[in-house]
Amino acid sequence: MQTITRHHIRPEHLNHHGTLYAGKITDWLTEAALLCTVQLRGRADHIVMAGAEHIRFLRSTVPGEILEIQAEIARLGNSSIVVHTKGSEMLSGADCCEGDFIFVTVDDSGKKAPHGLKREE
Repeated sequence: MQTITRHHIRPEHLNHHGTLYAGKITDWLTEAALLCTVQLRGRADHIVMAGAEHIRFLRSTVPGEILEIQAEIARLGNSSIVVHTKGSEMLSGADCCEGDFIFVTVDDSGKKAPHGLKREE
């Protein structure tokens, strides 16, 4: 399963160097990962983000570019779902960023609970 989001880089997204702010990139990667997880589960409740790993910024992104983020399920644990994200400039395909995000399904009291999902090969 794959989810794709796109964001047009505008001046309000920039850092003091005139390139896309790393915090904004991280926000967008996280959002794409969550959307992928929700799409897989078919529901948005009882899921929390447990962590992020290996976030890397591969090249600067500048105003006017369109960042395309692809998110796909990398691993399934008993209650965990790991989503790999990769961002690239939409027109050129140049890789910009990537990262892995871990989500955990929880019960009504916020404790880990099995998600019951199986990965399709």
